[in-house]
Amino acid sequence: MSLVVWAVDPQRVRRGHLVVTECTAVLRDADVGTFQVTVPSHDPLSQRVGPGWRVIIQDSGVTVLSGPLTEISEDTQSRDRTLTGESDLVHVRDRLLLGDPTKVWTQQTAEGKYTRSGPAETVIRDIVNANVGTGAVTARRQDGFTVATSQGRGKTVKVNDRDKPILDVIKPLARTGGVTFDAVQEDDNRIVFRFRTPTDRSRGVRFTEQNGGLDEGSYVMSAPTVNAAMAAGQGTGTYLNRREYIRATSWGRRVEEFVDQTSTDDDPEIKQATDEPLDEGREGASASITAKDVPGLRFGTDYWLGDIVTVEFDGATVSEPVRQVELTWDGHGRTAALTLGDHDSAGDRTPASVKRIKKIEARQRSQEVR
Repeated sequence: MSLVVWAVDPQRVRRGHLVVTECTAVLRDADVGTFQVTVPSHDPLSQRVGPGWRVIIQDSGVTVLSGPLTEISEDTQSRDRTLTGESDLVHVRDRLLLGDPTKVWTQQTAEGKYTRSGPAETVIRDIVNANVGTGAVTARRQDGFTVATSQGRGKTVKVNDRDKPILDVIKPLARTGGVTFDAVQEDDNRIVFRFRTPTDRSRGVRFTEQNGGLDEGSYVMSAPTVNAAMAAGQGTGTYLNRREYIRATSWGRRVEEFVDQTSTDDDPEIKQATDEPLDEGREGASASITAKDVPGLRFGTDYWLGDIVTVEFDGATVSEPVRQVELTWDGHGRTAALTLGDHDSAGDRTPASVKRIKKIEARQRSQEVR
């Protein structure tokens, strides 16, 4: 097994490799991941692990997740300890976006909002740095947390907001802007908030029964819940700035939604405001599959979170971004469960019916190609 789990003390110093009997890591695109590591309770290093400790999970030398523990439990019968925690994006999720991050909470004004526009990477980078990273006021600064320098990637986005969880603000900006992000502890023990540009790998990364990459799964195909955004900007009477944005659909429907933007006359800002309902309400396909680590289809080597991949079922082909990967390591190797598509974020707005796909191969885990 190529899995390595580092035990990291509260000062972010690596204290050694844990003896691992089982490990599961759930990675989410531009969102907080989770992990659970089972270790022998009698192991000296595992006995040292306590509140404030962290782990770094690596596979074939690549860090797939790092983050703090949130729970430690022990079973006296099996003599196992279970270490449960979250990824380092939790430090971003834990903060609010202040109207003026250079001031503490009690100095904020009623009118002040945080306003920025520019490439998505730059806007998101500045938000995180000013509220969590080295640019934050001392009381809000996360120890050891730094933000990578912006390369100016992504489409132009604009933010004009305050007092919301930062992750709720920057995740839609990343989707609209065409970038993604995560946070991991690097070799110098800093926790680095970093960016990448997702890649369309739908032609080269294809999970099928024929190539052995697809074990089992399900898919959802759904009609749009919004595909015509009717926006109203500033103005009165016949001078009202009205804009209409349409998304094509193969379902033969026009579903309209009003977008109130009467607080602005800026066309790019109005356009960005309509992207959210159109993205959430678009027609689409999503899939959940159990994948196998066959050559050319290995997570972390051939594709990553946010990349578009293809899954071929008996009755449909789904090409969508990878939004979640659940990696499980055990005595037989590694398995990966993938979630593709964005309709997991649309919530109750997507009344889709799920078509179950037959299990393609009923093999024992020990016989799977890993």
